[in-house]
Order: sequence, then structure tokens, then C-alpha cells
Amino acid sequence: MGIVCLPVIKHPVKHGLRLRVANALANFCIVIVGALCTILYVTSDNIEEAHIKQVIEVEMDHLVHRYNKHSDFYSQNRLASQTTLFVTSMTDTDSTLLLLF
Repeated sequence: MGIVCLPVIKHPVKHGLRLRVANALANFCIVIVGALCTILYVTSDNIEEAHIKQVIEVEMDHLVHRYNKHSDFYSQNRLASQTTLFVTSMTDTDSTLLLLF
């Protein structure tokens, strides 16, 4: 058995106007969908990063607020803002009491 070769018929294929319009529309749609997919991918990545930052910020604010409200622990910043420091200043004539907030 040998290989059977069919004769190749070379006719010029004429593309009608309907086929050319359909081809142009399909190519246009492919380009538009590709561009929109790329934009959506980049935007969703940015939205994801912003969402993660927002969630972390909200969680930390909640934890700090809850810890300040329901804890007897006082941080150094909180102590400095809530306590009054008394400093004695000695001069030649008299001693004065200064209040520092």
C-alpha cells in the first residue's frame, strides 16, 4: 500500500463582505476583551492590597481600643499623658513647685 495523494486544487478563495465584517468584529472583540481582562487583573491586585491594609488597620484600631478599655495595663505613652509630674525647682530665694503636664 502506498500513500494516496489527492490532487490539490488551487482556486482563489473569495472572501465575501459578510465574512470580512465578521472577521473584523471578532478580532475587535478579542482585543477589547483582552484589554479589559488586563485592566481587571491589575485593578483587582491593587484592590486586594488596599483591602488587606484596611483590614489590618481596622483590626489594630479595634485591638488598641479594646485593650485600652478593658485592661489595667498602662503604656508609657498613656502614663505620660495621664499623670502629672511634679518638679521642684530650687532657687536662691525660695523653692517653687512646678506642674508639668
